[in-house]
Amino acid sequence: MILTVDIGNTNISLGCFEGKKLLSHSCINGKSLVQKNENPLLETFTVKEIQAIVISSVNPEYEVAFCKYLKKRYTQKVLKIGREIELKLPILVEKPERVGTDRLLNAFAAYRLTQTATIVVDFGTALTIDIVSKDGEFLGGVILPGIETSAYALKNRTAFLPKVEIRKPSKMIGKNTDSAISSGIYNGTVGAVLYILEELQKEVCDVQCIMATGGDANTFIADLPQINRVVPHLTLEGIRIAFEENFAG
Repeated sequence: MILTVDIGNTNISLGCFEGKKLLSHSCINGKSLVQKNENPLLETFTVKEIQAIVISSVNPEYEVAFCKYLKKRYTQKVLKIGREIELKLPILVEKPERVGTDRLLNAFAAYRLTQTATIVVDFGTALTIDIVSKDGEFLGGVILPGIETSAYALKNRTAFLPKVEIRKPSKMIGKNTDSAISSGIYNGTVGAVLYILEELQKEVCDVQCIMATGGDANTFIADLPQINRVVPHLTLEGIRIAFEENFAG
């Protein structure tokens, strides 16, 4: 049994795996951990049964707070992707060291699951669209704001626009400010993803699978028929597979 931890820009996701089976999954806001130095989610795990704790992080502040919390309660050594655990994925970009570990794990896990050229759309704080080749190489991708990031920017960079919950609108034309924002962000995201997927498939012609993950994936899946597979916890799956390839073989 291993505890996988994905420390993201906004949240910290935890998944407890027994073999390939995800037994439980939890999520905590990173700011609350930094401010309160507590994580009730971890208290639900039986420490003695956990063989290893494996983390991936793209947020140094949250990572420090999380490891500080762990040090008080756990004796196991924490293993980190990219340090103790090698991610066996050729990275064909200009500066591999600057690519977010979450993006690499998504591509890595997607290829291990499909064994073919795959596009991964991750609907998170940042909306990332990345591509892995038929030979399992990370080719790069596209980054744009996620829906909550877009809504937050409108609220905080304007004088009067409110923060609204983004959902699929019944009509394109918003009849009030809230519905206009919701329609703009929702339809703008759908349009951007559709266009990017089309262009990526022109550049890499042998794509066989388009996969979605991330907290907002289910919000958009109905309007993105090109996506043929949804894996809710793809990053955690990537952490698990990387651990197995480094230690279980």
